[in-house]
Amino acid sequence: MMCGWGKLTLPLGLLLAMAGAVAPQPCPAQCSCSGSTVDCHGLALRGVPRNIPRNTERLDLNGNNITRITKTDFAGLRHLRVLQLMENKISTIERGAFQDLKELERLRLNRNNLQLLSELLFLGTPKLYRLFFKIVSVLKELKNAYGDSDPEMQHYISTLVLCCSSIVAIHTWPEK
Repeated sequence: MMCGWGKLTLPLGLLLAMAGAVAPQPCPAQCSCSGSTVDCHGLALRGVPRNIPRNTERLDLNGNNITRITKTDFAGLRHLRVLQLMENKISTIERGAFQDLKELERLRLNRNNLQLLSELLFLGTPKLYRLFFKIVSVLKELKNAYGDSDPEMQHYISTLVLCCSSIVAIHTWPEK
């Protein structure tokens, strides 16, 4: 009898493990999720929600009250391609905040309270090619964010191409 029970346990355990591996992750409270898109815009959030599904490719956090981006806010979101953080109150982005975002292509940071960017902030984002933000002294800050590996970097902001990145366009907005 023991032998029969053992045979039943293995397939049941395997079935439970497989079910757990494919079970969808829950959507963060207040947000809506559809496929690989998480929509949390306009919810008056004060911080980035926890438990964002790991398969998220597009995350919309526009129009909230987020003031700070920490290095753990987007940890593990290795499939994220589009991150929208426009129209928040972000004044600080911690160094390492985007380091897990290896697939990130587009980042919107415009209409926030950013005054400067941390050194090497975008170093872990090799596919980032479009960056939207509003900072007056943008060239100096981007040189700090990527490192000063290219002392000849004298491109205009609208066509800035940085060493060690795929950014081909940077869009800035004038002060209101």
